[in-house]
Amino acid sequence: GIIIGVAAVIANLAIGAGARKQVVDRISAMGSNLLSVRPKWMRSAGVGRWTVQRIALDEAEALLREIPEIRMASPVVRGDAQLKYFNKNTPCEIYGVGPTYCAVRSYEIEHGRFFNDTECDGMAHVAVLGPTTVQNLFPSNSIPLGKSIKINGMQFKIIGITKAKGDVSRGNPDDRAHIPYTVAMKQVLGKRWLDEINLQVADADKMDLACEKATALLRKMHRLAEGQEDDFWIRNQAELLDTAVSVTRTFTVLLGAVAGVSLLVGGIGIMNIMLVTVTERTREIGIRKAIG
Repeated sequence: GIIIGVAAVIANLAIGAGARKQVVDRISAMGSNLLSVRPKWMRSAGVGRWTVQRIALDEAEALLREIPEIRMASPVVRGDAQLKYFNKNTPCEIYGVGPTYCAVRSYEIEHGRFFNDTECDGMAHVAVLGPTTVQNLFPSNSIPLGKSIKINGMQFKIIGITKAKGDVSRGNPDDRAHIPYTVAMKQVLGKRWLDEINLQVADADKMDLACEKATALLRKMHRLAEGQEDDFWIRNQAELLDTAVSVTRTFTVLLGAVAGVSLLVGGIGIMNIMLVTVTERTREIGIRKAIG
């Protein structure tokens, strides 16, 4: 009973610690010191009518320019497209991003490189693919750097392949094609507005301050009156991380308490056996003491 109880306590605490580390690693893989700005659905005049607010490209530039705590910013537009290479084709998520997206979102390049400012400003048709997308298009396990693929019928040159991250956030980051946001907005996806702005804060201790300044600046740019509800979301990764750690800590305590019951039961069993053993020998001990 003691062996089972001690083993259960150790095993359950180890499982809880492992789960906490896995959650922290998955959230950290989404990006370090990350703030994400997204448009919010707002109720408009009329019953059951909702409209989504817009986030413009100049807002991303203003956040980076006006808030010193923000180190990097990347605009993001998303959409679905069909990728084709000769007779192979696969559906894929298209992410139109800036050159800093790789650093902001903690992507690592396994082969090749990410596109730069010149290619982004010049609307170059270049793409960085995830490993799952590469496997779907090139089953021979070859490294397709320099090869051309078609995204919605337009030619794009593969210049990089990202390292596998696993399913850690919205969608599968390993099954994506990253292209310059300029090309994505004007040619591939035809969007005038951003789906998201990713911001990297220079210091983890200044996440809340940067979030407050970003909120104030966006409210000013959106001309929201005092007391009026924000028409955007700002997701603070630090808050998400704290919440996840708190939940897993509670989970660990629960597992430890359940295992502690096993240890308590084993201890009570040992105590009962010892008490019974001594009680059975009380008469014998008394007689031995009496006769010296």
